[in-house]
Amino acid sequence: MTTSSNASRLRQIAPDREIPDPVPVAAPPANDAALGILLVALKALSQRTIVALGQLAAVLALGSVWWLFNNALPANPTVNQLTGLGLYGALVLAVLWVKR
Repeated sequence: MTTSSNASRLRQIAPDREIPDPVPVAAPPANDAALGILLVALKALSQRTIVALGQLAAVLALGSVWWLFNNALPANPTVNQLTGLGLYGALVLAVLWVKR
């Protein structure tokens, strides 16, 4: 058996099979209900976050009043310091009341 240098040593032993077209697989149904619930939950969470951030200024103002009173009272404050602290606390409460 003589073969040329360009001929392949592989030989076909069976006829070629025709490869069928892939069967279109139906896409899984979109979980519209689950997606809707997730979007409602995220919307509620974002709204709560916005409300919490809006109250952050009040928390910081009241925290500053508490911090000033806490630092001034154990140090035997003068009458002027107590008056200033009281006016500052009243100012913070008035600003929060007007803001409401």
